[in-house]
Amino acid sequence: MDQSLPLIDKLLDPAIRKRHWKQLMRATGVSFDSDSDKFCLGDLLVLRLHEHSKAVEEIVDRAQREVVVEKELERIAVE
Repeated sequence: MDQSLPLIDKLLDPAIRKRHWKQLMRATGVSFDSDSDKFCLGDLLVLRLHEHSKAVEEIVDRAQREVVVEKELERIAVE
């Protein structure tokens, strides 16, 4: 659990969108509904994120870079 909590914290990043959760499901081989009112910490622990730490970090990094690009595109569209 000590190894999974930092990864779960990364997944709380506001840049994480539905498509990123789908990528996480593919990486872990576990299906879940991240939009469910019942989605909780236990659901994330079942994913055994510590076994997929590289994939989690890549997904979060990609999501953060996508937000930067989206904001830049919005800025350009306003000009």
